[in-house]
Amino acid sequence: MVAPLLLERGVRRLTMREAARVAYVSVGALYHYFPTKRDLVLHGLQQEPLERFCHDYFAKYFGLRSQDPWKFFDGFVEFQAEACMFVRPSVQAAVELGSEAFWPTLEGVIELGLAKFADALRLAVPVATDLDVTRLARSVRHVFIAGMFDRSMTAHELREEIRTVIEGARSLTRPVVASSA
Repeated sequence: MVAPLLLERGVRRLTMREAARVAYVSVGALYHYFPTKRDLVLHGLQQEPLERFCHDYFAKYFGLRSQDPWKFFDGFVEFQAEACMFVRPSVQAAVELGSEAFWPTLEGVIELGLAKFADALRLAVPVATDLDVTRLARSVRHVFIAGMFDRSMTAHELREEIRTVIEGARSLTRPVVASSA
């Protein structure tokens, strides 16, 4: 609930009183969970919430990785879009605050998700080379990072761009038709 306000106003203009009001809690309750404004605005980049976010996705979709990789990818698209929207306010706050601490955490989470994506891609497209898999995973990573920094990119646009990248994987399974010369 605080995220839209954070994106709109920025860290420096956001007050804990405003944050408490939009979160429907008292200022004291907000300080109980977030001892400082920095803790509040960087919450989306903290290890525990990110792990919980990832755990929920993998609990729901991981079984599909080998059963139906394409459904796994559909879930992956949703997960990536939601994850991007979850961390975007904190990334924007970190940029505004000049925080460098968020990169290692963010890199770890992105890499974990992409490693699972690459594993599923190898199952879905056994003919894909390691280079194909690396390129597709890297493309998904680029779209995700762009979504964190591009405030104009909507969750819908992010989903569509990731789907476009994943369609590249589907094309690896289609036979190449020789053109007649």
